[in-house]
Amino acid sequence: QEASVRVVADLPDHPVTVRGDALRLAQVLDNLLGNALKFTPAGGQISLSVWLEPETVRVEVCDTGIGISEQDLPKLGNPFVQADNAHNRSHDGAGLGLSVVKGLARLHGGRLEIASKLGHGTTTTILLPLGRPKSESGDGVGQGKTVTAA
Repeated sequence: QEASVRVVADLPDHPVTVRGDALRLAQVLDNLLGNALKFTPAGGQISLSVWLEPETVRVEVCDTGIGISEQDLPKLGNPFVQADNAHNRSHDGAGLGLSVVKGLARLHGGRLEIASKLGHGTTTTILLPLGRPKSESGDGVGQGKTVTAA
């Protein structure tokens, strides 16, 4: 509200379960939404969407911000890397946010995807495996916590 950016959510009608660390997955969302807010000017929009796919949940944050050049996209997600865009130099940061997101997604068996067009916004997507019930065979499958988000 302070930034005069509209935020909309498109979420499933029922809770979605993934296996993982709730605090770390919240950090992933916080980093993605924080980046979107940081680089979206007043009057812009950020959308958070969650879709169920076979075996996967897709979490997408899309903004109408400054965007990222095609040449910078492959570098993002590496530690201390920021897109080289004159517009973003007015924003603080060490370039670790997307690196953290990428690492946490991998640790949860998922991945990070980034699509962007300079001057037209960015879409960051996290794909995570759906939660599985605990194995009764004791084979180690299903260890850890199940995180359910409404």
